[in-house]
Amino acid sequence: MITLNNFSNLFKGNYINTIQSPKSNSVLPIKNTNLSPLSKDTVSFTSRNPINNTRKTKKMDACKTANSNVQLVQMHMEDILSRYFNSMIYDKDSNPEGIINPIKGRVKTPESIFEKVEKRNEKAWEEKPKDVFSPYNALSIMANIKDASGTQITIRDIDTHSDEIIDKLCKMIKKEGLIVDEIENHSSKELKPYFSKEQLDRLFRCVNEQRKANNVQPLKDYKNHPIPSGYMALHLTFNFRNRNIFNDAELNLRSFHELQIIGSDVGSLKEVEDFCYKLINGDDIMQGDYAYDPFVEYFYKYHPEPSNKSRKANRTREAFREYTRKAYEIQRKRKPTEGDENDVTSWAYKYPTIKECGLEGEVPPELDFNILARLKRDCDDIYKVKNNAEEILNGQENDIDKSGKITYRRLSQKA
Repeated sequence: MITLNNFSNLFKGNYINTIQSPKSNSVLPIKNTNLSPLSKDTVSFTSRNPINNTRKTKKMDACKTANSNVQLVQMHMEDILSRYFNSMIYDKDSNPEGIINPIKGRVKTPESIFEKVEKRNEKAWEEKPKDVFSPYNALSIMANIKDASGTQITIRDIDTHSDEIIDKLCKMIKKEGLIVDEIENHSSKELKPYFSKEQLDRLFRCVNEQRKANNVQPLKDYKNHPIPSGYMALHLTFNFRNRNIFNDAELNLRSFHELQIIGSDVGSLKEVEDFCYKLINGDDIMQGDYAYDPFVEYFYKYHPEPSNKSRKANRTREAFREYTRKAYEIQRKRKPTEGDENDVTSWAYKYPTIKECGLEGEVPPELDFNILARLKRDCDDIYKVKNNAEEILNGQENDIDKSGKITYRRLSQKA
């Protein structure tokens, strides 16, 4: 039985009166999950060097400006997606024939943008110094951090509806005059792909036709990325750098937006596996927010930390990697669930167990994805309440129903 480390202690101190609601996450039906991995915090904000502190403050100011501008791009994509995908969103009562789950979206926080800028420039200095960009300029940051805003569309039965999704994407790109800078097809060598070569070629032709219409050089090809873990998804990077989407002569957003298309089979497992992936690589989850400390402490209690290089640790790592691969494989082959995929009242049905994957005795039973998922959801609830503390105290509990259960707004409610 899992016990969280005295969550009541998390609210001691000045947090309740000072924490602001994350307006950058007020998009689509929100779940506080990152769509892209975050880098580890490599910079201390408590340095006593006044010069360094001044530089860090200026960098953070630029990240805050970038965050504010990127929110406008997120709003723009939100409006577009509502026009083209709203009728396809599943709802048990109003649209039981819907083929996609409520769309999720997010804008990276200023802290997350700061972390990624630091890591990108550090890597550039080591490998390609010419790729280093200014961390003090918001436009420079927006031009180089291409996933600062993003959305994820999860298809309930992707094998049946893949052709329909490609058609809808092509129609949206053409009608809205959207420029796509990159198509990435994440796939598995062992598993059936989400989209056929014919479908991807059709999307590629549509993208290049629109690039030509906007006097932009065509893409040479789309990228195929086989993922050893078994993770599968289609990523599109939209380019708004040269487009004034709000008809404001003084507003030049010069930014990008990442759209992810994923099947519900893999997508549900990806939410918890993504947390594990970050910790395995020594990265923070949710910018190291203290609401997730119980998950971090629990995971590292049973899975070796990156600094542990012992033989036993390596055997555990290898076994967990194999568990992850087999879990994705089983999820991919499962039939679509008939129930509500956002239902959190039952946990055991969700993910392949260690026993189901044939790895009993090799992977610690505490690392079963069903257990990790439940712990993650508990942390998610704490994070959600913490970041809505001011609204709760002011009686503006828009995201909490009368029973106390946290709810998420759906795109259909906004359109």
